Amino acid sequence: MLFFSGLRRQRLRFGILLALCGMLALVRSPDLSASPAVSAQGLGYLGSMVCAECHEAEYRAWLGSDHDLAMAEATEDTVLGDFSDVEVSVHGVRSRFYRKEGRYWVQTDGPDGERHE
Repeated sequence: MLFFSGLRRQRLRFGILLALCGMLALVRSPDLSASPAVSAQGLGYLGSMVCAECHEAEYRAWLGSDHDLAMAEATEDTVLGDFSDVEVSVHGVRSRFYRKEGRYWVQTDGPDGERHE
């Protein structure tokens, strides 16, 4: 029979507990590799349904909110702003909203003082 001192026994228990927690996490983790949103370079944006699996109440409250709708693809039906070559200045920052090749663009002052799309 092995003899372990109190400190060694405590370290051994901690190591076993840590290993069990790691195994449990692996068993309970969803298979994210099946998600079409996983990028080829690793885990990218996984989509809101992955969050909904564990945060159902928060997901239901978020669904249809401004935050949810802000993530929609920019189309005629989803873009609410005026992109008809409108220029605005807010707090000294000039921005121009326009369409080019069927897409929505913003040209604005960058941190370097130059205008960027």
